[in-house]
Amino acid sequence: MTCLGGHRQPVACSVPCQRENSVVSIEEFRDTDADYLAWVEAHRAGYVVNIARHERGDARLHRATCQTITSRPPFTGPYIKGLLRHNRRAE
Repeated sequence: MTCLGGHRQPVACSVPCQRENSVVSIEEFRDTDADYLAWVEAHRAGYVVNIARHERGDARLHRATCQTITSRPPFTGPYIKGLLRHNRRAE
C-alpha cells in the first residue's frame, strides 16, 4: 500500500474495508491546525491517517476520537493528516 505521502509501506488495516451502501471521502490537511481540529470535532466517527513529514513518511491510522492526534499541538506542522469518513450512498 502507498501512503498519502507517496511512500510504499506495509499497513495493517483496522478500518472496515467495505460498508454496505457507503462511500469513503478523504480530505487532506497541511499547516492548518484550526481546520483540522474542526473536521475532527465534526466527524467523530471518522479516521485520521497521520503521516510524518520526514523522509521515511511513517504513517499511523487513528480514530478521530484518539487523543494522541488531538491533544498535543502542533497537529499539522510536522504531519500531514489524511481524514477519512464513510458517507451513505444515495439510493
